[in-house]
Amino acid sequence: MVENKSGNKKVIGATPCHYDGIDFDSDLEKKSYILLQKEGFLPQYTPRTFDVFEGKKFSVPFYSIYYDRKLKKKVWGKNRYKVRNIGYTPDFIFNVIDSSGTEIMIVIEVKGYPNETYMYRKKLFQLLLEEKYPNSMFFETHNLKQLKAAIEVIKSIKQ
Repeated sequence: MVENKSGNKKVIGATPCHYDGIDFDSDLEKKSYILLQKEGFLPQYTPRTFDVFEGKKFSVPFYSIYYDRKLKKKVWGKNRYKVRNIGYTPDFIFNVIDSSGTEIMIVIEVKGYPNETYMYRKKLFQLLLEEKYPNSMFFETHNLKQLKAAIEVIKSIKQ
């Protein structure tokens, strides 16, 4: 992963910033938070990570180069370790009540420049929402204009 000037390895080209007691990964996330609050929502910034793939220990033998935790180095051989969970942490989550009185979980992902794994994690997250969170809506925005359009959609479902 490429490190930006600010030292933030997570977001390429982002400038981390602090606002309202929250450390944001980018200025766009901070501005999105401010706009959501201004529109009357109570967004939570990265409140939780969803497991989109539950790690497991496979029965099929896998031979490859892997990091052996006991030897503390990379080795080639049969990997005996459990495959880790794959997580997805959306930028903002909040709930609204729709016109029928149903609580809807709103998930907003603010994306500047997606990294190489984002598209896969997003697809797995969409599957998770479909299967376990049917009363949810997902928005991916890349700028404030798109966030304003998302806000209009959210307002249209509110009571």
